[in-house]
Parts: sequence; structure tokens; C-alpha cells
Amino acid sequence: MSNLNQYILLIVVILVAGCSTTPSHIILSPQVTSKPSVIYLNQQATLMIKDLRANNHIVQVLRTDKAAQLYSPSTPLTEAISNNLTPYLNSQGLDTNGGATEINITIDRAIVSVQQELMKYQSNSDIQLTILIKKGEKTLTNTLKSTSNSKGPLQADIAVLERDLNQQLGKIVSDIANNHEFIEFIRN
Repeated sequence: MSNLNQYILLIVVILVAGCSTTPSHIILSPQVTSKPSVIYLNQQATLMIKDLRANNHIVQVLRTDKAAQLYSPSTPLTEAISNNLTPYLNSQGLDTNGGATEINITIDRAIVSVQQELMKYQSNSDIQLTILIKKGEKTLTNTLKSTSNSKGPLQADIAVLERDLNQQLGKIVSDIANNHEFIEFIRN
């Protein structure tokens, strides 16, 4: 084999190997589709988000007789939620740079579990947040849940799972910001 053929073969092998590597991280970028409207006037709050999940990964692909493939978020889940919720609340007129009102969000569950079989897959996404708002001596606690399921032929596409997860996170961020019970509690 000539040097040119060996060189071409090497390039082809490198390109094929590069195309076959799967990502090990999920990019979290929640997509909030609703537009905020001003509902708070001269009100301040402190926003705190904690992740109480036992594991850092957000996607797990389970196969029979094989180790699970785990995908962690590229940025912490607390940061992804904060980076979307804070500007949304600020656009609603709530100053989140500190105040007597405390908004504590706890991430209890956030996982996309994929059961991968030879010719099909099924995914289940489960997010649960506990929101605790303290205003003086008063406290309001609520749990928000979001679940989704999908199934398809062949192998689960990580990019599609990532997109669906970001849409789900965006909806839950919007649900927090636009929850009438939360709004009335903070305003009064």
C-alpha cells in the first residue's frame, strides 16, 4: 500500500471514530415560551435553589445485561433553572437581588430514564420541585411535578431527549413564575 493510501485510510478511520462518539453531557437550556408581564411593583425577594437529588446525572439509558449510560448536565441544574427563572421574575417586576421574602426551590427529582431494547426504546421523564415561600411569619409550600413519556423505534436520540427535557424545564420555570397562588402570596 502506498503512503497516500495509508494516509487516506487513517483520515477515514479518524473521521468515522469522531462521528461515532456520543456526548457524555446534556446541554441544559430551558426554553420558556411564555412572555412575562409586569405583575409586581417595588417588591423584592431572595431566590435560592437547591438540588437534593442523590445523583448528578439527568439522563440514564438502561439496557438489559449492560451497564447504564449516564449523562450529566453540562451546567448544574440549579444554575440552568436560576438563569431562566431570575430574568423572568425580574421582567415581571420582582427584584430577586435580596429581600425579606424568600423563595426556596428544592429539586427533588429530575431524571430522564430510557429503557433501551434492541429495536425500540421508551423514555420517562420526571421532574419534581418543591417551592417554599416565606414572607414574614407566613409560609407557602407547593410541589410542582412534570412528567412525560415517549417511545420510538430503534435507538433513543440523545439530542431529542435533550430538546424534550429543555422544553419540560422551560414549562416548569414558566409554571413557577406564573403560579397565581405564588403571585398572590408574594404580592400581599
